[in-house]
Amino acid sequence: MANEMIIRNGLIIGTVAGTTAIDRILDEDTLTSNSATALATQQSIKAYVDSQITGLANVMTFKGTIDASANPNYPAGDAGDMYVISVAGKIGGASGENVEAGDQIVCLVDSTASGDQATVGANWNIVQKNIDGAVTGDTSSTDNAIARFDGTTGKVVQNSLVTIDDNGTINIPTGQMYQINGTDLALTDLGDTPSAYVAAGGVLVVNGTTDGVVESGIVLNDGTANSVNISNGTGSIVVTGASVAVNSNLAVDAAVDINSAVNVDGVVDIDANLTVTASTTLDQDLQQSASVTFAAVSTGSVTLTNGAVITDATASVGIATVAVDTFADTAGDGAEWAYVAKNGANIRTGKVLAAWDATGDTVSYAEYSTGDVGDTSPVTFAVAIDAGNVKLNATSTSAGWTVNVTRVLL
Repeated sequence: MANEMIIRNGLIIGTVAGTTAIDRILDEDTLTSNSATALATQQSIKAYVDSQITGLANVMTFKGTIDASANPNYPAGDAGDMYVISVAGKIGGASGENVEAGDQIVCLVDSTASGDQATVGANWNIVQKNIDGAVTGDTSSTDNAIARFDGTTGKVVQNSLVTIDDNGTINIPTGQMYQINGTDLALTDLGDTPSAYVAAGGVLVVNGTTDGVVESGIVLNDGTANSVNISNGTGSIVVTGASVAVNSNLAVDAAVDINSAVNVDGVVDIDANLTVTASTTLDQDLQQSASVTFAAVSTGSVTLTNGAVITDATASVGIATVAVDTFADTAGDGAEWAYVAKNGANIRTGKVLAAWDATGDTVSYAEYSTGDVGDTSPVTFAVAIDAGNVKLNATSTSAGWTVNVTRVLL
């Protein structure tokens, strides 16, 4: 036939021994025949190659590098797009994921728009470059808890019950103790503390020459007959604006200046000056071998449960009768007032003793005094019961007198 080539026994190209005779040309897009003696048409070859390229559409493709130092958003991308981090920072904005130089980010979803971690972060995977020495831990933890190593590998951490809050305060569970090298923390481990703390036989001794302790409150109460001995040579102990509660014996061998409430339930033995400017309660004996000074304030008092109540009072007396001291007649059965009456250079001191029957409103009193310095005859004293109150009255026939009294309630 015209324009037709008929090949019999195969087309042989070349003369090299072992060549294969071509027996046909196939128009087969899939090339599924996989023949060793057939050729494919141009169209079949193109169709087959195009189909294979389509299958590689989601193969990972390197798209470039990203400097994460300014916490950029994720770029727009399709599945398979891959970027390498060139400078460490965050990817996905300020609230994004931490990344290091050399890490890779790979897009998982076609047509992903650029965005931050919240909007498109789920469409990307981060591949860490270096995981040598990576540490793993629990799936959850307690907020502010200190992480602890689990085992000895150095690569596994676990939750703990010890927390540090945002202000730096450390908290441990109830019933646990701070320890140093397995031993409970002692007072001497606290740094700026007295040079020696000795606890033996229920007696606590604090001593030293320049040591100091600052506390908002000191409470000693263990239900035993322990004693407290505070000794600091010629130094002093000052308590201001804090309460001191001592529920056992208190021995003070140095000057003590107390400007707040003091409650003592045991024996008080004072061998140095004691100044108290606030209410003081003593439930047992007060043993004094040095001066004891109480401020001359109307609200200051010392109460001894098994003894007297000492109260100071001051009054200015003109040409009138003034109640220098008043209290309920049920507070006791008797009282002793020590007084000083003064007007310029005219001075007299003395005592007024009184006993009364609160049920019958009857009272008996007597006055004893020094001789006058100058002339104090205008001032006289009397004790009366009025509306259930005992009153020490001072009466003056001239102006300008000041009367100071200290009452011991019996």
